[in-house]
Amino acid sequence: MSESKYHIEQTKHNKDFLNEIEDSIFYDWITTTIFYTALHYLDSFFDIFFNEHPQTHEERMRLLEEKVRNGKKFSKKIWKSYLRLMNDSKTARYYPDQWRTKLNKERIQTLLKDLEIVKNREM
Repeated sequence: MSESKYHIEQTKHNKDFLNEIEDSIFYDWITTTIFYTALHYLDSFFDIFFNEHPQTHEERMRLLEEKVRNGKKFSKKIWKSYLRLMNDSKTARYYPDQWRTKLNKERIQTLLKDLEIVKNREM
């Protein structure tokens, strides 16, 4: 299976899981699932457009920043959305006291919009 096909399959899997939990109060899991769905969209784009395969979050961010700076298939809007998703996911995973005050239904709606921006490569 090609890298991009694997990543697209994983986005479908993640979205199926998201559909199961999106009406729940498990905002930490919803946030994390949204982030990893966006990550797999990005990785599929990196494979399709550039034949590049980042292995770490740091490598992925560096690559995204480089492509945004050079105007290559990604906009600053995508970078901002992905950064917000990554930061909120990190908060949800590693700082439970913070996410309990930060994450709510309204924030989840913002994150879902960010996911759509990444998915559609909005410029």
